[in-house]
Amino acid sequence: KIGDEKLDVIITSLPQLSDEHLLELRSKSDLLVCLDDSRRTEFSADIVIRGSIVPRLRECDPASESRFLLGKDYMVLGKQFQNFHDNNRVIRPDVKTILIAMGGSDNNDYTIKVMDSLDKMDIDKIEKIVIIGPAFNDAERFMNRKGFHFRYDVSNMAELMFEADIIIAGGGMILYELACVGTP
Repeated sequence: KIGDEKLDVIITSLPQLSDEHLLELRSKSDLLVCLDDSRRTEFSADIVIRGSIVPRLRECDPASESRFLLGKDYMVLGKQFQNFHDNNRVIRPDVKTILIAMGGSDNNDYTIKVMDSLDKMDIDKIEKIVIIGPAFNDAERFMNRKGFHFRYDVSNMAELMFEADIIIAGGGMILYELACVGTP
């Protein structure tokens, strides 16, 4: 909770905040910065940082009073990914681990589609790890599938990415994270 004292800068990474909440934060600071990866085109923020390379995620309202900082030059990565960037990444000739990561929610059920596809392949000796994000709906329906290991709402994503041989991932910020840790 923010007190009554006016702050110099507030930085939020919660783009789902309503305009009412953003206006409240803006009134309590000289500068409100919003880190965003949504398709929202207008904000009640002074600066909106959207690092996506996806063109439709870089759209913004030209009449907006917010200043938009767009594209890869503005991608903000967590320290855990930066720490793995300088590690010596070795690409093994044989795949031993596949990591599946479709984001925090996977509303389109891509995780299940990938799992179904992998089940059709002759790769029983390869460890298949599925990351279940914090906003997955009804993940229990597939978490008992044989041949897969499941991790829920992990805090060591950079480490899991670095240790995997290949990753099957959704689009978005994870693409930058993968590039940072060097895993194909």
